[in-house]
Amino acid sequence: MKNWTPKQIKKFRKDLDMTQTKFGDMVGVAKITVFQWERGERKPSETARILLSRIEETIEKKETVEIFKVDLQKEILEKFSEKERMFFIQSSHFLNEINILYKALLVVIVPRKYNAVERAANYAQRLLFIRLVASKLSEGWSIIKDTYFGSALSRSLSRKINTESKSALKVLKNYFKKKNNLNIIRNKFGFHYDSEFVKKGFNKLRKADEQDLIMYLSEDRGNSLYSFSDLIIHTAMAETVISTEENQPLAGESNLKPLLNEINLIYNCFQEFLIHCYVALIEDKDLSRELINIPKPHKFNRINFPFLMSK
Repeated sequence: MKNWTPKQIKKFRKDLDMTQTKFGDMVGVAKITVFQWERGERKPSETARILLSRIEETIEKKETVEIFKVDLQKEILEKFSEKERMFFIQSSHFLNEINILYKALLVVIVPRKYNAVERAANYAQRLLFIRLVASKLSEGWSIIKDTYFGSALSRSLSRKINTESKSALKVLKNYFKKKNNLNIIRNKFGFHYDSEFVKKGFNKLRKADEQDLIMYLSEDRGNSLYSFSDLIIHTAMAETVISTEENQPLAGESNLKPLLNEINLIYNCFQEFLIHCYVALIEDKDLSRELINIPKPHKFNRINFPFLMSK
């Protein structure tokens, strides 16, 4: 059993992001007792040490990520048909990209305390990752159309995936068959610099926006920030995308939520559909899986993506 030194107790409490009062409530002691433990003025009883160890063990189990490793050497991939292989490679590459970008988006939308420059930088980060995630999701549907439906792979795989996966695919089909925001952002803002939309954004600026038309210059060029241009591009994007809630305009930072909800829905549908396709392909080839436990993954609310950096 762990001895629980003053440093260990304080670190454990800090890791849990708890005050001494809340930590004491969890263990069943008063705030003053926790204070004395951390200063070394008093040692935890055997009962308290046992309880602390059990709490730590439970939290560590919860904070472990389970990952299944599947070996896919070239000779194994050659066992797949050409259409299966193309679907598998292209769609999984798409998921790699979207997972990285989506996590970055989650990090930058976590509310934090910022000064004026940091707030403007975070706004630019949010808009960038929204545009990139939306654009990649749009591209993902092109992969599904070409390698799943276009190759007739859908006929064989549709019999092997579960109901939830089929429902997710149905949501994707219904979404992308209509005019939608992900395609609009991809075609107009994600990978293109369109002068007509810059003009549109500039002409649609409101009087209230003028206070945010700012540029920050630094001798360290990477720390320079051109906030005014992001505001103009976002204004153009807000005027172009389809309102996702009745009478809900998308102009302004506070009204990004409907678009974020839309992105979240489509992201999760891709995940639900594709992962079950992969499981079906793996089981069909009788490939083995090895369980790997990754301890203590990082949490979104404890990760920051700073714009301003020093060398």
